Amino acid sequence: LLRAVCKYTDHAIEPSQLQCVNDPGLSAGILQLEDRMQVTGYKFGLVYVADGQTKEEDFLSNAHESADPRYRAFLEIAGDLVNLKGYKGYAGGLDTLNGTTGEQSVVSTFDDLEVMFHVCTLLPYDDVQEQQISRKRHIGNDIVVLVFKLGEQPFDPRSIKSEFIHVYVVVTPTEQDDGTTGYTVETCSRPGVSKFSPPLPSSAFVSPKQLHDFLMCKLINAERAAYAAPAFAPKLQRTRATLLDDLIGKFVRRK
Repeated sequence: LLRAVCKYTDHAIEPSQLQCVNDPGLSAGILQLEDRMQVTGYKFGLVYVADGQTKEEDFLSNAHESADPRYRAFLEIAGDLVNLKGYKGYAGGLDTLNGTTGEQSVVSTFDDLEVMFHVCTLLPYDDVQEQQISRKRHIGNDIVVLVFKLGEQPFDPRSIKSEFIHVYVVVTPTEQDDGTTGYTVETCSRPGVSKFSPPLPSSAFVSPKQLHDFLMCKLINAERAAYAAPAFAPKLQRTRATLLDDLIGKFVRRK
C-alpha cells in the first residue's frame, strides 16, 4: 500500500518514511485543519473619491454628510448599514463594544461568507490631523479596496501609500441614455496577483443586484488571488506547515 501511495506523491519519498495510521481521529484532525485554513469572513476597504480628487489626503478627508448622493446610493448597493455597537457578525477588526471605530458600517454576505467594509467616510474623522491616521490604519491594512470614483480623472493606485493593499476595484457611475445611473468597473493589482474571475463586462451595470453580486464575487476572489502573492504566500505556507506538524505529532509515531 505504501509503495502505491508513493507513486502519486513526490518520488523523493521512500516507502520506509511513511506510516499507516488507523486512528479515526486523524480524519477529523485533517478536516479541522482545513476548517482553520478556510476564510469565512472578509474585510475590504471602501473609499469615496470625489470629482477631481487625486491625493490620498483628500480621499481620507471626505465627510460622509457632504458626500454626493450617488455615493450614498452606492453604499446601499454594496450592503446593509449596521450599528457597530453590539454587532454580532464578522467585524473585520472594527470595535463593536466602545465605538472607537465609528458608529456604523456596511456589511454583506455572499455564499455564506461574511463581508465587513471599512467605509472610509464612516470611520472616525480627525479635524486636526491631515493624514487621518485612524482611517488610514484600516484602509491601508486591507488587501483589497473598493473605490467609488466620481469625475473623469483616472484613479492612480499609487495615490494611497500602503504595502498591504494589493488590489483595487474601481466603480464609476455613468449616466445612461434613459437617464438612469449605470456603473462601470475596473481593477488594478500588484505584480504577483494572478487573474481572478469573474471577467469584467464590456458594458456598464444597470441592475443594482447584478452589480452587488458581481462585486462580492470579484472582491472575494481578488483577496484569494492576492494570498498567492509574495507578500502573503510564505506566511500562509508557514502557518499550514505548523498546523500539519502539530497534526503529525498527535498521530504519527516518531522513529
